[in-house]
Amino acid sequence: MVSPEKQRDVVEALAAAESIVRLCTEASAKTAELLPVMFVEMYGDPATNPKGWPLRQVSDFVEKFEGGKNLLAGSENGSPFRILKVSAVTSGRYLEEESKPTPDGYQPPDAHLVRVGDMLFSRANTEQLVGATALVESTNGQTLLPDKLWRIVWSEPAEPAYMHALFQSRYVRQELSRISTGTSSSMRNISQGRLFELSLPVAPYDEQRVFGERATTIRSIQSQRAAALEKAQQTFDALMAAAFPY
Repeated sequence: MVSPEKQRDVVEALAAAESIVRLCTEASAKTAELLPVMFVEMYGDPATNPKGWPLRQVSDFVEKFEGGKNLLAGSENGSPFRILKVSAVTSGRYLEEESKPTPDGYQPPDAHLVRVGDMLFSRANTEQLVGATALVESTNGQTLLPDKLWRIVWSEPAEPAYMHALFQSRYVRQELSRISTGTSSSMRNISQGRLFELSLPVAPYDEQRVFGERATTIRSIQSQRAAALEKAQQTFDALMAAAFPY
Protein backbone atom coordinates (compact mmCIF):
# COMPACT_ATOMS: atom_id res chain seq x y z
CA MET A 1 0.00 0.00 0.00
CA VAL A 2 1.33 3.43 -0.92
CA SER A 3 2.02 5.64 2.08
CA PRO A 4 0.17 8.96 2.52
CA GLU A 5 3.47 10.78 2.04
CA LYS A 6 4.09 9.02 -1.27
CA GLN A 7 0.54 9.74 -2.41
CA ARG A 8 1.04 13.41 -1.58
CA ASP A 9 4.27 13.50 -3.56
CA VAL A 10 2.55 11.96 -6.58
CA VAL A 11 -0.35 14.42 -6.40
CA GLU A 12 2.04 17.37 -6.14
CA ALA A 13 4.12 16.13 -9.08
CA LEU A 14 1.01 15.68 -11.23
CA ALA A 15 -0.29 19.12 -10.27
CA ALA A 16 3.04 20.72 -11.14
CA ALA A 17 3.21 18.90 -14.48
CA GLU A 18 -0.38 19.84 -15.31
CA SER A 19 0.39 23.47 -14.47
CA ILE A 20 3.37 23.45 -16.84
CA VAL A 21 1.21 21.99 -19.63
CA ARG A 22 -1.37 24.72 -19.06
CA LEU A 23 1.24 27.49 -19.10
CA CYS A 24 2.83 26.09 -22.27
CA THR A 25 -0.59 25.87 -23.94
CA GLU A 26 -1.38 29.48 -23.03
CA ALA A 27 2.05 30.65 -24.26
CA SER A 28 1.56 28.86 -27.58
CA ALA A 29 -1.89 30.42 -28.02
CA LYS A 30 -0.55 33.92 -27.33
CA THR A 31 2.30 33.42 -29.79
CA ALA A 32 -0.19 32.37 -32.48
CA GLU A 33 -1.92 35.74 -32.05
CA LEU A 34 1.26 37.70 -32.76
CA LEU A 35 1.26 37.46 -36.57
CA PRO A 36 -2.22 38.92 -37.20
CA VAL A 37 -1.56 41.64 -34.62
CA MET A 38 1.78 42.47 -36.24
CA PHE A 39 0.15 42.58 -39.68
CA VAL A 40 -2.39 45.19 -38.56
CA GLU A 41 0.28 47.20 -36.73
CA MET A 42 2.49 47.29 -39.82
CA TYR A 43 -0.13 47.80 -42.53
CA GLY A 44 -3.41 48.71 -40.84
CA ASP A 45 -6.78 47.11 -41.42
CA PRO A 46 -7.21 46.09 -45.09
CA ALA A 47 -10.82 47.29 -44.82
CA THR A 48 -9.65 50.91 -44.52
CA ASN A 49 -6.23 50.50 -46.20
CA PRO A 50 -4.55 53.35 -44.28
CA LYS A 51 -1.24 52.85 -46.13
CA GLY A 52 -2.96 53.48 -49.44
CA TRP A 53 -1.71 50.29 -51.07
CA PRO A 54 -3.02 49.87 -54.62
CA LEU A 55 -6.15 47.78 -54.96
CA ARG A 56 -5.30 44.84 -57.16
CA GLN A 57 -7.39 42.00 -58.46
CA VAL A 58 -6.22 38.55 -57.44
CA SER A 59 -5.69 37.80 -61.14
CA ASP A 60 -2.96 40.48 -61.15
CA PHE A 61 -0.66 38.48 -58.87
CA VAL A 62 -1.94 34.88 -59.06
CA GLU A 63 -1.24 32.80 -62.15
CA LYS A 64 -3.50 29.88 -61.30
CA PHE A 65 -4.98 27.64 -58.62
CA GLU A 66 -3.98 23.98 -58.62
CA GLY A 67 -6.17 21.33 -57.03
CA GLY A 68 -6.21 17.58 -56.68
CA LYS A 69 -8.86 14.88 -56.94
CA ASN A 70 -11.74 13.74 -54.78
CA LEU A 71 -10.78 10.17 -53.86
CA LEU A 72 -12.47 7.53 -51.76
CA ALA A 73 -10.43 6.48 -48.75
CA GLY A 74 -8.53 3.22 -48.97
CA SER A 75 -7.14 0.97 -46.23
CA GLU A 76 -4.53 2.36 -43.87
CA ASN A 77 -1.67 0.31 -45.34
CA GLY A 78 -2.84 0.05 -48.94
CA SER A 79 -0.81 3.04 -50.20
CA PRO A 80 1.99 5.23 -48.85
CA PHE A 81 0.05 8.33 -49.93
CA ARG A 82 -2.59 10.25 -48.01
CA ILE A 83 -4.99 12.93 -49.19
CA LEU A 84 -5.72 16.05 -47.17
CA LYS A 85 -9.06 16.83 -45.62
CA VAL A 86 -10.40 20.39 -45.72
CA SER A 87 -9.79 20.50 -41.96
CA ALA A 88 -6.06 20.52 -42.70
CA VAL A 89 -6.25 24.30 -43.25
CA THR A 90 -9.38 25.55 -41.45
CA SER A 91 -7.41 26.64 -38.36
CA GLY A 92 -5.08 28.78 -40.49
CA ARG A 93 -2.25 26.34 -39.75
CA TYR A 94 -1.23 23.42 -41.93
CA LEU A 95 -2.15 20.16 -40.17
CA GLU A 96 -0.86 17.31 -42.29
CA GLU A 97 -2.31 14.74 -39.88
CA GLU A 98 -5.77 15.86 -41.04
CA SER A 99 -5.73 13.41 -43.95
CA LYS A 100 -7.09 10.06 -45.07
CA PRO A 101 -5.50 7.10 -46.90
CA THR A 102 -5.72 7.09 -50.67
CA PRO A 103 -7.13 4.06 -52.54
CA ASP A 104 -4.98 0.95 -52.28
CA GLY A 105 -2.12 1.00 -54.78
CA TYR A 106 -2.89 4.54 -55.93
CA GLN A 107 -0.07 6.39 -57.75
CA PRO A 108 -0.75 10.11 -57.89
CA PRO A 109 0.52 12.60 -60.47
CA ASP A 110 3.37 14.76 -59.16
CA ALA A 111 1.24 17.89 -59.58
CA HIS A 112 -1.07 16.72 -56.78
CA LEU A 113 1.70 16.43 -54.17
CA VAL A 114 1.83 19.08 -51.43
CA ARG A 115 5.15 20.95 -51.42
CA VAL A 116 7.06 22.98 -48.87
CA GLY A 117 6.24 26.66 -49.39
CA ASP A 118 2.73 26.05 -50.71
CA MET A 119 -0.06 28.36 -49.65
CA LEU A 120 -3.21 26.27 -49.61
CA PHE A 121 -6.69 27.73 -50.04
CA SER A 122 -9.98 26.11 -49.04
CA ARG A 123 -12.45 26.74 -51.86
CA ALA A 124 -15.32 24.92 -50.12
CA ASN A 125 -16.49 24.83 -46.52
CA THR A 126 -19.05 26.42 -44.25
CA GLU A 127 -19.83 30.12 -44.63
CA GLN A 128 -17.49 30.92 -41.73
CA LEU A 129 -14.60 28.71 -42.80
CA VAL A 130 -14.59 28.93 -46.60
CA GLY A 131 -11.49 30.68 -47.93
CA ALA A 132 -9.21 29.59 -45.08
CA THR A 133 -5.53 29.44 -45.99
CA ALA A 134 -2.45 27.77 -44.53
CA LEU A 135 1.27 27.73 -45.31
CA VAL A 136 3.09 24.43 -45.73
CA GLU A 137 6.31 24.71 -43.74
CA SER A 138 7.11 20.99 -43.88
CA THR A 139 5.62 17.89 -45.46
CA ASN A 140 6.43 14.20 -45.69
CA GLY A 141 6.34 14.31 -49.49
CA GLN A 142 3.50 11.77 -49.65
CA THR A 143 0.51 14.00 -49.01
CA LEU A 144 -1.89 15.02 -51.77
CA LEU A 145 -4.19 17.91 -52.56
CA PRO A 146 -7.91 17.09 -52.67
CA ASP A 147 -10.30 18.82 -55.03
CA LYS A 148 -11.50 21.24 -52.32
CA LEU A 149 -8.03 22.62 -51.51
CA TRP A 150 -6.09 24.69 -54.02
CA ARG A 151 -2.41 25.52 -54.19
CA ILE A 152 -1.95 29.19 -55.10
CA VAL A 153 0.61 29.71 -57.87
CA TRP A 154 1.90 33.29 -57.91
CA SER A 155 2.51 35.13 -61.17
CA GLU A 156 5.01 37.53 -59.57
CA PRO A 157 7.31 37.56 -56.50
CA ALA A 158 5.17 37.25 -53.38
CA GLU A 159 6.04 36.76 -49.72
CA PRO A 160 3.94 33.78 -48.54
CA ALA A 161 3.83 34.93 -44.90
CA TYR A 162 2.47 38.32 -45.92
CA MET A 163 -0.08 36.86 -48.34
CA HIS A 164 -1.20 34.37 -45.72
CA ALA A 165 -1.72 37.15 -43.16
CA LEU A 166 -3.60 39.23 -45.74
CA PHE A 167 -5.91 36.37 -46.74
CA GLN A 168 -6.47 35.45 -43.08
CA SER A 169 -7.36 39.00 -42.05
CA ARG A 170 -10.92 39.56 -40.88
CA TYR A 171 -11.79 41.85 -43.78
CA VAL A 172 -10.55 39.49 -46.49
CA ARG A 173 -12.21 36.50 -44.84
CA GLN A 174 -15.48 38.43 -44.87
CA GLU A 175 -14.98 39.23 -48.54
CA LEU A 176 -14.27 35.59 -49.33
CA SER A 177 -17.42 34.57 -47.51
CA ARG A 178 -19.34 37.23 -49.44
CA ILE A 179 -18.26 35.92 -52.86
CA SER A 180 -18.93 32.30 -51.94
CA THR A 181 -22.06 30.69 -53.33
CA GLY A 182 -24.33 27.85 -52.32
CA THR A 183 -27.86 27.13 -51.22
CA SER A 184 -26.86 26.13 -47.71
CA SER A 185 -24.70 27.84 -45.07
CA SER A 186 -23.29 24.42 -44.22
CA MET A 187 -21.43 24.21 -47.55
CA ARG A 188 -20.30 27.20 -49.56
CA ASN A 189 -18.06 27.28 -52.60
CA ILE A 190 -15.78 29.90 -54.17
CA SER A 191 -15.27 29.75 -57.91
CA GLN A 192 -11.95 30.62 -59.52
CA GLY A 193 -13.65 33.31 -61.57
CA ARG A 194 -15.00 35.14 -58.52
CA LEU A 195 -11.72 34.76 -56.66
CA PHE A 196 -9.68 36.12 -59.57
CA GLU A 197 -11.95 39.21 -59.65
CA LEU A 198 -11.60 39.97 -55.92
CA SER A 199 -9.77 43.28 -55.30
CA LEU A 200 -7.37 43.53 -52.35
CA PRO A 201 -4.94 46.16 -51.05
CA VAL A 202 -1.52 44.60 -51.65
CA ALA A 203 1.73 45.97 -50.28
CA PRO A 204 4.78 46.24 -52.58
CA TYR A 205 7.06 43.23 -52.54
CA ASP A 206 9.78 44.96 -50.51
CA GLU A 207 7.23 45.68 -47.79
CA GLN A 208 6.03 42.08 -47.94
CA ARG A 209 9.58 40.88 -47.37
CA VAL A 210 9.91 42.95 -44.21
CA PHE A 211 6.83 41.21 -42.84
CA GLY A 212 8.23 37.85 -43.92
CA GLU A 213 11.49 38.40 -42.04
CA ARG A 214 9.66 39.29 -38.84
CA ALA A 215 7.26 36.39 -39.31
CA THR A 216 10.22 34.00 -39.50
CA THR A 217 11.29 35.08 -36.02
CA ILE A 218 7.80 34.60 -34.64
CA ARG A 219 7.46 31.17 -36.26
CA SER A 220 10.75 30.18 -34.62
CA ILE A 221 9.29 31.13 -31.25
CA GLN A 222 6.14 29.18 -32.11
CA SER A 223 8.20 26.08 -32.89
CA GLN A 224 10.10 26.37 -29.62
CA ARG A 225 6.91 26.73 -27.61
CA ALA A 226 5.26 23.87 -29.47
CA ALA A 227 8.24 21.66 -28.64
CA ALA A 228 8.08 22.74 -25.01
CA LEU A 229 4.36 21.94 -24.90
CA GLU A 230 4.92 18.50 -26.42
CA LYS A 231 7.66 17.72 -23.89
CA ALA A 232 5.51 18.95 -20.99
CA GLN A 233 2.57 16.82 -22.18
CA GLN A 234 4.80 13.75 -22.50
CA THR A 235 6.08 14.28 -18.95
CA PHE A 236 2.55 14.63 -17.60
CA ASP A 237 1.40 11.51 -19.46
CA ALA A 238 4.38 9.52 -18.14
CA LEU A 239 3.63 10.62 -14.58
CA MET A 240 -0.03 9.67 -15.01
CA ALA A 241 0.93 6.24 -16.35
CA ALA A 242 3.30 5.66 -13.45
CA ALA A 243 0.77 6.83 -10.86
CA PHE A 244 -2.15 4.88 -12.33
CA PRO A 245 -0.66 1.85 -14.14
CA TYR A 246 -3.98 0.04 -14.47
